Amino acid sequence: MISSRYEHPRYRNLKGTLNFALPNTVNGRVFFSLYLENAINFDPVIVSHEICHPLLKIKGLKSMRDDANIQSNEENLLNTLCEHPLVYEEQKKYGHSPNKMINEKATNDRRRMSRTHVRPSYKEKIMEYLVISDSVFNAPRTLSRKIMRNAKKNNKDVYDAVTTIINEMNKKNIFDYDNNIFIKKNIIKKISMEGKWSIRDDLVALRNLCASTSN
Repeated sequence: MISSRYEHPRYRNLKGTLNFALPNTVNGRVFFSLYLENAINFDPVIVSHEICHPLLKIKGLKSMRDDANIQSNEENLLNTLCEHPLVYEEQKKYGHSPNKMINEKATNDRRRMSRTHVRPSYKEKIMEYLVISDSVFNAPRTLSRKIMRNAKKNNKDVYDAVTTIINEMNKKNIFDYDNNIFIKKNIIKKISMEGKWSIRDDLVALRNLCASTSN
């Protein structure tokens, strides 16, 4: 089922572009609902992208959860940062190239890093570190280098934090599920992310949801 994200009470007022999938139940059956920024004229690549996120969870990919602030922006950005390389590979299996999506985001981040930004709050700093790292890790090398050059010149704290994050992401094979959760835990430590963190197994939650609907 595809709906507008503006129909979801929790996400309708959030700023920025937002697409996501959530499990729902109807008549005792479990399915995933897609909530899209544009639910009328949508790109099929966006649809496959959002489907692949829960698909990886069903296959056993685990996430990190901040028990002090569940589903916070920082939590979501950390998990998607480490999931995106796997999501992009999964999309390619179905004939959907994510390259345009990756390049557009990276180009926007390159422009953003061409200016100096004042991020007064801890949350804003952490979010920017994770967002820029996503582009640097996944974009073509020439574009990634331009982002980092701009960051080093105009936003040194971003450059330092992103360098640390990318180093952690490259230490182990991120496509291995055990390594993936290990990398997430290390990023939390390396950039001093506040919160009470634990490992979340979405497959267990989905099984519990299935069991509750069958009773």
